[in-house]
Amino acid sequence: MENKQFDPQSIDGLFYNPWIGENYSQNKVLIVGDSFYFNEDNEDDEWVFSKDAPSGMVKNQGLNSEEFPTRKLFNAIEKVFYNRVLTYDERNKMWQNVAYWNLTQRPMNSRLDRPSDEDFKMGWNAFLNLAEIIKPKLVIKLAYDGTGILGGILHNENNGWDYNPDQFYIKPYKIDISKGDTSFTLLIIYHPTGSRGFINNDWNEFLNTNASGLIESLLK
Repeated sequence: MENKQFDPQSIDGLFYNPWIGENYSQNKVLIVGDSFYFNEDNEDDEWVFSKDAPSGMVKNQGLNSEEFPTRKLFNAIEKVFYNRVLTYDERNKMWQNVAYWNLTQRPMNSRLDRPSDEDFKMGWNAFLNLAEIIKPKLVIKLAYDGTGILGGILHNENNGWDYNPDQFYIKPYKIDISKGDTSFTLLIIYHPTGSRGFINNDWNEFLNTNASGLIESLLK
């Protein structure tokens, strides 16, 4: 599935195009990040204003990780998935087997800046529209922030999505969502680089208990 299929003008609320790994269709796992950050004093941060910023990030830090040893976020994602450091070959396999996208559709001005409720509402609506196109089976969302807004969208807007509202009251979150031929499980975890009290072993166990072997299959 080529990224060029994603025209931001054709999906309501979507600015950032998702990264779609060349083997995504085999497992249909979508990782949803939180936000990009922009430092106006650093010209190197201009890339976060590109609609293809998610793809650029994965190509650099996922597929060419030898050149990006700091890659804090990607190291943390891989560790919570597998509870160990991946080899370069395993990193390439994993990121070619997933889709990646950020929920917030504009960059934050600093790491102290947080998305507004309107940002989350726009992001979740764009997410649901995107899900109808790429049809994930498993969605792993980094960070709890904004989860209640998704519940409000599903409850208050007549958009045809089926879900169990009780699942929004049980933490850690495992939420089953469907509409027509689109059906996926949404697992929401603490952000692996930005949450106090993040315990990698606990979240690794949660993911592997609830992901039906999909996570291990990403390395094949």
